[in-house]
Amino acid sequence: MKLRLITERELRDKDYWLWANEVIENFKDRPGNPIEKKHFQELIDTGRLVISDDLGYTKVTTIYEILK
Repeated sequence: MKLRLITERELRDKDYWLWANEVIENFKDRPGNPIEKKHFQELIDTGRLVISDDLGYTKVTTIYEILK
């Protein structure tokens, strides 16, 4: 089964790193590649970030894109 969930989030520029750090904290105990601040710098620099993780029972790819 494949599911696609689309979430749109609006942040004030000054709150970007608060949100990024929260995402990093939520992912830190998951198996696989850790998510770090450099990944969220990539989102700022390129406008896109793709994060994948495998929890064994589910695999997920999350795509973050800056819309404006």
